[in-house]
Amino acid sequence: MFTKQVFAAVVCALALAVTPGAVQCEITPFSDDFNDANSSVNYTVTMSTADNDVTFAYDYSELGIPVAPSTTDSSTMGLRLQSNLESPTGVESVTLHTLATYDAGADGDFTVSFDLWENANGPFPTNSNGGEHFFTAGVSGDGSTVNNFPDNNGSGVYVAASTMGIPSRDYRLYKPNINDGEQDLSSGQYGCGTTAGCQNSSNAYYANFGSIDVGLLQGPGTTANGTTDQTGITRIGSLGFEWHQVLLAVDADGSSEDGGPAVSWFIDGLLIGTLISGVDGQDSWEVNGTVTLGNLDDTDDVATVPMFNFTLIDNLEISAGLPTFEAIKGDMNNDGNVTAADVPLFIQALVDLAAYQSAYPFIDGPTTGDVNNDTVFDFGDLQAFRNLLLSEATANSWAVPEPTSAILLLAALSCVVIRGRKQT
Repeated sequence: MFTKQVFAAVVCALALAVTPGAVQCEITPFSDDFNDANSSVNYTVTMSTADNDVTFAYDYSELGIPVAPSTTDSSTMGLRLQSNLESPTGVESVTLHTLATYDAGADGDFTVSFDLWENANGPFPTNSNGGEHFFTAGVSGDGSTVNNFPDNNGSGVYVAASTMGIPSRDYRLYKPNINDGEQDLSSGQYGCGTTAGCQNSSNAYYANFGSIDVGLLQGPGTTANGTTDQTGITRIGSLGFEWHQVLLAVDADGSSEDGGPAVSWFIDGLLIGTLISGVDGQDSWEVNGTVTLGNLDDTDDVATVPMFNFTLIDNLEISAGLPTFEAIKGDMNNDGNVTAADVPLFIQALVDLAAYQSAYPFIDGPTTGDVNNDTVFDFGDLQAFRNLLLSEATANSWAVPEPTSAILLLAALSCVVIRGRKQT
């Protein structure tokens, strides 16, 4: 079965054969639901060694995995990526490069989106049977290089996140052609800020992820091949065993450093980080319209039951323009909840809105911060934000002392504002 993308790729290939160099193969828009194995012709597959596997039109219902959230026809076919299946000699990685480039139009902005499910070999949360691995996704790849950060290898720019939250720095940003490629926390490109350790899944910034009882899942939680390892509860902040929507928002001239591109990475609406051209010693790089998807195992361990260990991707879409998010009052980090993590961002937006909007360009700061709904975002919103935090803390039984400290900070700031008003 030929999809419109397959047909367009064939036409481009024929045109290039007749007039090489005179034709650019640009496909807009691009989508792949991975329901047909023939969609493999849309990609170049690169592997570190043969100890990796790619399965198009993989029926994930055989493990009891539910239908992906962006699926419209109830199908359960997807793209499965695996690494370190047998007798590895080191780290293993597989990367898919889209064959055709995406034409984003005049402004060059586009958004990559897909549904992500990370599966792993248990038990949980310790995951001691070789189950940990990373998914990778990026743009501007060269079409032939595998993204393999332990070997300082890769092309374009890409992101990576661990499955079960075991390693340090579970959420990472990479520019392969600068130093070892990984972007430092101090560069200011991570959504969690610059506090040491905030890339780890244990950080409160990622608290909406994880805590999945694997034993309750119909497929992955049952025994297979004589093992009973698929039990336990996943770590807070980890991505495994639930569907997530991943977005890469490509702003072609979004860098305030050199006017080059900026690629913002979201998971379920939460900003994980932004790869900014010109930051952290990086020379300007250009968007070439290609997308990469991958899986990486940064150890030489083979999972006890390899069939449980994989990255699953469904409903890949590439579309023009940048995403917008509906404002939830007070939710300054766009994670879907108003928590203590929003306090420093609320304060930043009050005192330096430009700095806040630079870090969170897809959130309308004044609208989100206007908690008292008077159409103006100012210090008059402090009390309403404090009250909202208190109500959320009560409703969700926040742990002490973090939320209490955050509310005290807001109270102190309110006092400063009130005192300043009395003195004027």
